[in-house]
Amino acid sequence: MIRIENLSQEQYQMLDLIWSFTSQDEYMDWYAELDEPDRLQALVLMRLMAYEVLERRVGEFRDQARELLAQFRL
Repeated sequence: MIRIENLSQEQYQMLDLIWSFTSQDEYMDWYAELDEPDRLQALVLMRLMAYEVLERRVGEFRDQARELLAQFRL
């Protein structure tokens, strides 16, 4: 589960809407209709989601990375 905290109510609502889309085309059609400030907001929220996913994936390899780095300690 992705968890992004400290968003405004408007950001939570936009994020919920983004999550409701069933295809990239549906998202892109919606995105094309946004005004510039809302487009920037949607872009920021999409990036936050991507960073959260990456952070979780990197965390899955934390122990393996530590073991590998330990091999090169002087």
